[in-house]
Amino acid sequence: MSAFRVLNTILTPQLPSSPFPEALSALVGLIILSEALNCHPAGVVFKVLASLSLFGAGVHTASSKFDFFSLDALLARENRFDMLLILGLALSYIGDVIFVGSNSRPKTPGSHSRLKIAKSFHSFTHIAYILAFTSVDQRQFRRADFVMTIVFGWLLVDWLGLLQKERQYHSWFEIPQEMQWPIVLYFSVTVLTVATATATDSGFQRILGVWLCMSSDLFVAYNAFGVDNVGQTKNVSGNSSGWVSASLGWIFYYLSQSLLVGCI
Repeated sequence: MSAFRVLNTILTPQLPSSPFPEALSALVGLIILSEALNCHPAGVVFKVLASLSLFGAGVHTASSKFDFFSLDALLARENRFDMLLILGLALSYIGDVIFVGSNSRPKTPGSHSRLKIAKSFHSFTHIAYILAFTSVDQRQFRRADFVMTIVFGWLLVDWLGLLQKERQYHSWFEIPQEMQWPIVLYFSVTVLTVATATATDSGFQRILGVWLCMSSDLFVAYNAFGVDNVGQTKNVSGNSSGWVSASLGWIFYYLSQSLLVGCI
């Protein structure tokens, strides 16, 4: 029965109201085209607009439920979940703007610095999501699901090589030394977000959303720090197929955020 519920969530998710899904779909299509044509300036514009549309969708959805100009409504306990999700979307938008600026330049120490700042905002986004998920009903918190997801998520990112100081023969990534601790901290927070959603969601939409978000981060990391194959250390972003992993990362990211916005 659970498998049918998961399939139903995938096929008929609760998404933001029109015209936001249509606009986001068009922008994602343009992002993929810009990645394929290696047209970075256009891609930056499309990504910023797509992220802004997600934030707008969240505000629009929440404003139909309560008055944004009422302090009592903003602080009300019943609106805490929505407000924390919107806060997360705002922080995510700032991180996206910084990230696309760093992602459009060669992989230099300056680019890594901008990436650190972007991922710091994305880490705060995850913290806002964690607070949102735990604000609904703490009596529904499933400790066993939380612990199992933490262990599985940690083992997964470690097996992929994101937690290793030196690249192993089977690792998919080669992380520069200055990025090792930021990567470890960011994926630790991401795994915590996934575990919290898994332990609190009475359905599957939030769970699916955060797993897709983590998958998008893996694609982004692979595009930035991935290797061609076992035994080689060439970065995949220099290959003609690099736009594929980058595009998949953005597809998964905007789909995950749309699912979370649909929970408002």
